[in-house]
Amino acid sequence: MHEPGPPPSQGPRPPRQPEHQVPPPGHRPPSGPQSSSAPRTPPGHLTPHGQPQGHPGPGRPPAPQAQPKKGSVGRTLAWIGCGCGTLLLLVVAAAGFGGAYYFGWFGPEDVHAAPQPPCELLDTDAAGEIAGNGENLEVYEADHSYAYGAAGLECVVAPGHGAASGHQVDLRTTVFTTEVNGIRRENGIEAATAYFYDTRPESDGSESVTCPDGRLPLSGTRNGAGHALYRLDNLVVEVEVMPAASGVGEALDEAGRTQAAVDLLCDAVALVE
Repeated sequence: MHEPGPPPSQGPRPPRQPEHQVPPPGHRPPSGPQSSSAPRTPPGHLTPHGQPQGHPGPGRPPAPQAQPKKGSVGRTLAWIGCGCGTLLLLVVAAAGFGGAYYFGWFGPEDVHAAPQPPCELLDTDAAGEIAGNGENLEVYEADHSYAYGAAGLECVVAPGHGAASGHQVDLRTTVFTTEVNGIRRENGIEAATAYFYDTRPESDGSESVTCPDGRLPLSGTRNGAGHALYRLDNLVVEVEVMPAASGVGEALDEAGRTQAAVDLLCDAVALVE
């Protein structure tokens, strides 16, 4: 009999697979592979869509995170800077225009550059009758510049030698021109207006006399003289009929002197160019 030999070699056996272990009750396996380094969402912390953070809903891509806008602070500061600069320019411009107006740089322009020749405006025949037609009736023109910025001329008609009665007649034309004094501009029309009202004659309470052409001069008495004046832009025309001089009789009373001054003034201003 043939003696049986050892069983044939079947080669190395494969490693034994570990038996499938059943998870304990209540444990749910993860839905997919997770990285051990990924942060875990604390329990109860949900995204605005109701899903745990890091787990977008099914079929919905993850919401992009808001990135801070670059340059927004710079643009804001630039707008603020532009607004402040514009406001500063407006304030400076307003102050400049207001200051220029205050210092007279926006005032009206002069109309008259020089005073009118007074003896050409005065009715010397009528003035001669008021002065008294004595011998050597005096008629002459004189300088009447009285202040800086004003130029004045005066026509004088004085009683002649031997006149029994009469009054001296003065007609003055004064022009006020614009002058620059430092940063201030003194306007001629405004200066003439100030002079016109500052030298107004005293009124006796009666109604002011009006010229035939409707002009209304200021009239009254000043130091006993009949006084009338009228302003034409930066030119002031005025007439005075003086009280009688010593040794000469008085031909007109105070009211008569005022009326004579108004009559001579009305004739004069009608001739002003």
